[in-house]
Amino acid sequence: MKTILITASTLSPVGIDTILSLKDFYRIICADVKSRNESISYYFCKQYYEVPLAKEATEYIDKIAKICDKEKVDIILPLTIEEIFVLLTNNDFFANKGIRIANGNDLDIITTCSDKWLTNKFLRNRGIHVPNAIPVFNTSDIKNNIEKLGYPEKRVVIKPRVTHGSRGFKIITSKESDLSLIIDTKPNDFHFINQDYFCDVLKNKNIRMLLMDYLEGDDYSVYIFCINGKPRIILPMKRLGLIPGMSTGGVLEKNEGIMSYVKEISRAFKFNGAVNLQLKDTPAGPLLYEINTRISATTVITRGTDINFPLCEALLSEGKDGHVDEHISRATILWGLKLHRIHREIYQYGDTFYEK
Repeated sequence: MKTILITASTLSPVGIDTILSLKDFYRIICADVKSRNESISYYFCKQYYEVPLAKEATEYIDKIAKICDKEKVDIILPLTIEEIFVLLTNNDFFANKGIRIANGNDLDIITTCSDKWLTNKFLRNRGIHVPNAIPVFNTSDIKNNIEKLGYPEKRVVIKPRVTHGSRGFKIITSKESDLSLIIDTKPNDFHFINQDYFCDVLKNKNIRMLLMDYLEGDDYSVYIFCINGKPRIILPMKRLGLIPGMSTGGVLEKNEGIMSYVKEISRAFKFNGAVNLQLKDTPAGPLLYEINTRISATTVITRGTDINFPLCEALLSEGKDGHVDEHISRATILWGLKLHRIHREIYQYGDTFYEK
């Protein structure tokens, strides 16, 4: 049995879902910035290493390399974009050791998709329909450009260009009905904000953010697995029970308009491997607002169709395209399949983790 190293393994819930997806196919080693005593993934994999943050690139690569040598790792599957960047930058180093990095996308593609403005501009330049968007670098930029997107009559989204989990996402509005929600919602549900207040908070600060159309319509997370830009499978999930940064569930929906739109995007980027696209199905048609070139939190819904995305990612890294196609061809797509995300309790006493 080959050995796979899963990084960011404590990332919830994707880390545990990935371990469970691969445990029957590989010997699993886990790594994360948390100590073993703080990491729940240790309970699931039993072989665990603490590593530095990926931004400490030299120390991070050195530690990963030592783990690979000690555990005779064949494949590294990174679960965060930061680690994907660092590992792919050092791809030749690991390839010389016979170790594969399980992410088949080009670094330029990952860089573009990690920046919401570069993503928007890339697709717009190729004639693919995307929301109107304007990059801003200070509060003057916000004030000088927000009316181009219909403000104050319309709501306008503002968010960091490079982020994840809805961090920094706000909806700038002048509507009293929106702003009055501040007393009716929990703090982590509240996105609406007044323009003057927002600009006052960011006064005299340099920012890299994006003004974008506020999109009306159902929210979708679309899971695709591609080889050379051709999707082998497209699974649109209508997101249900949204909370900031993630959905608590969803339902698979055979939406031909979304599937056709996603094919266009996949061809434009020439994706390889597992990719998650987030979009709204608006009255004007599907409009993309974010791409994640990695396994994402609710990718686990694909297991409900008997498609194991982490396994496909590992197989693709080994050049086993035919095995990927065979695996996907055996799947039964259950349109209408629902995913319900629930909590699972793990107890810890001292160094021991257990369930009741």
